[in-house]
Amino acid sequence: MIQRINNKWKVDIRPNGHAGKRIIRLFNTKAEALNFKNHILAQTAAGKEWNPAPKDNRLLSEIIELWWTHHGQTLAAGADQRRILDLFCKALGDPIARTITTEDIHNWRSERLETIKPSTLNTQMISVRGLFNILRKQKLIDYENPAAPIKSIKVHENSKAFLSAGEIEYFLKALDSHPDRDVAVICEVCLATGARWGEAMKLHYSEVHPDRITFNNTKTKRSRTVPIEQALYEKIMDGRTPGKRLFRSCRTTASRVIKGTLNVSENQATHILRHTFASHFIMNGGNILTLQKLLGHANLDMTLKYAHLAPDYLKEAVNLNPAKIARERIGKDSDQEQATITLAR
Repeated sequence: MIQRINNKWKVDIRPNGHAGKRIIRLFNTKAEALNFKNHILAQTAAGKEWNPAPKDNRLLSEIIELWWTHHGQTLAAGADQRRILDLFCKALGDPIARTITTEDIHNWRSERLETIKPSTLNTQMISVRGLFNILRKQKLIDYENPAAPIKSIKVHENSKAFLSAGEIEYFLKALDSHPDRDVAVICEVCLATGARWGEAMKLHYSEVHPDRITFNNTKTKRSRTVPIEQALYEKIMDGRTPGKRLFRSCRTTASRVIKGTLNVSENQATHILRHTFASHFIMNGGNILTLQKLLGHANLDMTLKYAHLAPDYLKEAVNLNPAKIARERIGKDSDQEQATITLAR
């Protein structure tokens, strides 16, 4: 509706019907009012919203903070991911988040490749993709994920290093005489249960029993229980105060002790104990599905990296290879041919 009010012309319409949004504007001339009304009706007919929401001009640092508030702080490794995202933000110069392009991220990744390994960069890219994916899924942003088209860099899969039986024996003897009892006991817990260092270090008195340990503070946030020997239980509890956390934080000290005692690479340190447990479990005939439960892996693919160490796996490679089978058939054919010749005589 258009009507004159004093010296103005008033447009009062609901382009989407009585239940729709009401639009009221005042104009100096009837022609301006009529043009506005026709424009609104044409926009509505074309499916375009009048007075659409303003563009999202939040900076990348602002949406990182949004991610942290609504999601990141709930993750076991949330603080680590936050550090990666802050570095990403700084490298890009904290632009308006919706203006970031796939090319921008490609360029950032290329620069990072000059200083870090491809496998590490793949991990950092997971954090960048996750930032946009989570915010879009939770309807906190309305634009596409610029990192979505970027695939992970293919890297050669390395065998997981582990300690030999001799190295384990040497290491345990060294731990028996080491003055730092927290480090020594946590190392043995990791070797005996396959626990991650952080899981073992944060154990509470109530989680350790004479025949088992229950790990509640895990990477996957799923509790799991691993059987232990009475002797290990007694070693853990020796001199401990009931009702308190069993060990102090000592990862840095432990890494120094492990690298000073064993010949391990700089980036393995405490994690080699977990790999050692898993590797020897399979080599000694353990079941791969049981190992998955003991390690707390979210899917079997992660555990299958140890499958090649199974005795049966190695035996099958010898017994079932096609060359061996073909040779056996040739041998049988020769025996049958020889037997036929003998009978004919």
